[in-house]
Amino acid sequence: YRNLLMLYRIFASPALSSTSAERALSKLKIIKNRLRSTMADDYLSALMIIAAEKDILQTFTDDQIITQIA
Repeated sequence: YRNLLMLYRIFASPALSSTSAERALSKLKIIKNRLRSTMADDYLSALMIIAAEKDILQTFTDDQIITQIA
């Protein structure tokens, strides 16, 4: 029975690890959806513009951007 118990433990462990990984990913999905739904539309548009104009944005230093925003 000792070998049977060992075999059972080997087969049971991947199922438990994949379940915990799926749970963590679903929690991350919930958090991302909640954050996305609470963002204002103008903030999302600003992020989209920044993503689209990435090459222009890379010419500025961090200090220049902070001075303009502040």
